Amino acid sequence: MGRIFRVNMETLRVSADEVSEEYTKVGGRALTSMIIGKEVYAPCHPLGKRNKLILAPGLLGGTPVPSSGRLSVAAKSPLTGTINEANAGGTAGSRLGRLGVKAIIIEGLPKEEGPYVLKMDKSGLTVLPADEFKGMGNYELAGKLREAHGDGISIVSIGPAGEEKMAAASVAVTDLKGRPAHHAARGGLGAVMGSKGVKAIIIDDSGTQIVAPKEKDMFSKANARLVEIVSKESPMLQMLHQFGSSVGVEMANQIGSLPTRNHRSGSFEKAGDIGPGRTEELIKERGGSPGGHPCMPGCLVGCAVNFVDKEGKHLTSALEFETLAILGANLEIGDLDAIATMDYLCDDLGLDTIEMGNALAVAAEAGLLDFGDASRAIELLKEVGSATILGRVLGQGSVVTGKVFGITRVPAAKGLGFPAWEPRAINGAGVTYASSPQGSDHTCGFSQEDPHGAEGQAKRSRDAQVSIIAMCDSPGFCFFPWHLAGLPVHEYIFQLISAQYGFDFPIEEAMRIGKEVLKIEKAFNEEAGFSKGADTLPEFIMDEPFPPSNAVFDVPAEEIEKVFDFGPETEITPTGPVTLPGGGH
Repeated sequence: MGRIFRVNMETLRVSADEVSEEYTKVGGRALTSMIIGKEVYAPCHPLGKRNKLILAPGLLGGTPVPSSGRLSVAAKSPLTGTINEANAGGTAGSRLGRLGVKAIIIEGLPKEEGPYVLKMDKSGLTVLPADEFKGMGNYELAGKLREAHGDGISIVSIGPAGEEKMAAASVAVTDLKGRPAHHAARGGLGAVMGSKGVKAIIIDDSGTQIVAPKEKDMFSKANARLVEIVSKESPMLQMLHQFGSSVGVEMANQIGSLPTRNHRSGSFEKAGDIGPGRTEELIKERGGSPGGHPCMPGCLVGCAVNFVDKEGKHLTSALEFETLAILGANLEIGDLDAIATMDYLCDDLGLDTIEMGNALAVAAEAGLLDFGDASRAIELLKEVGSATILGRVLGQGSVVTGKVFGITRVPAAKGLGFPAWEPRAINGAGVTYASSPQGSDHTCGFSQEDPHGAEGQAKRSRDAQVSIIAMCDSPGFCFFPWHLAGLPVHEYIFQLISAQYGFDFPIEEAMRIGKEVLKIEKAFNEEAGFSKGADTLPEFIMDEPFPPSNAVFDVPAEEIEKVFDFGPETEITPTGPVTLPGGGH
């Protein structure tokens, strides 16, 4: 079952424990939330000694199951004050799984400032001094660490924003080419890592092998079937592989959900200039390699897009839909090169592109830049990297930026800036933003059914939130094959977990665990001081019609409260695919 490693940053001592029975059937977010609920003092300061930073691969990390190497990072959030988990692709989750690591728990505060580097290999976990890396961006840091420890390592790191403890700071994870382009971005977990004095975690799985299953025949059959399903023709997966998640720009614009000018409209006149067609065209013109590429070992989707600048130099391998929407349309910037440059800056500095796009939009409301002014937006991101006073304000996210400049139009729930799916265009998304223990994170559970209706949205959101934990966040499985492509993979995911560990793990058990995790997260927030009134959205979302549909978010508070009105016997319906315009999947 692996081991849980603990690092006490005050004493710099490391310990390793066998996994207790209560944690045997959970991984990823399910595991991190259980540990936080049990071990973290809920009212603690997120940057103080009582908070803990936890990294955990999923249950299928280190196995040959395709697209199962995501890494969960979790703590009490300095951005929201809630329990928080963010997960990322890249290579870390798979390699931790191969090393038999169930989780790494980083606790306490260093007596000396640091920074430090943790190195995880088959001999165990060690703490190394890292003064020479202080203040480095993620790209330079990754290069230096690969020079010193070999190209085959995986790196989890923070940039200057995390070292400066900015609440919008992310945690970077390297891809198959060693680039820190994939981020556990939401909730400011990079600031928690910075508070612990940890600049990077090196993961070297040299000398290890794929983790052997307990039931080999059962595993082989289920995995072969899963590979067959994911590899078969699916219009959505084909689009993801060809264009990456930038296909969402066209989808969101078509249904009137693409946030434009700080969420004033769901339609952007320059959407075609930042969408998949233009992205592919520019890459081809510049001699790059169009089409998707895998971000993790064994990925069959390959949605990472390697975007290059005018000289053919790599800028980012993760020019994703959320980034294009929030740093692009939301700021009325229709220049792909400018958005890719901002994406690179966020990756290098270690910043959440969603939070920073919302913070910059709020700054535009305050007159610090004009909507559409890409050059000024880039300048302000550089100020965040330089930790000027203004940069520090922006680096604390959209809500703090709004408070400092007296702006009330702040698109955030529980302190977390809105993703690109607008709640007035999709009521199910709004219910999740309001009710999720982590705030407005679309990956916590997304329902597009009956987008302007109020009835039944609580159950849909609850089903989606439980399903995401059970099917994706705990196994470490990418949600694109299941949720976006709508492929019937969940049956085989649980067969694979059963075969891997040698215990019976039906889908009903996974759903029960998912419900329990949601309850743990909700209880943590209540202990941290969040009352029932916290499950809401900004007033302008409920009052201001949203073109082109001119809808408002009108799901009653009583309906939202029903999301958590469930007991052990409450039936959960596993959610299906997101339905695209025209009925496609």
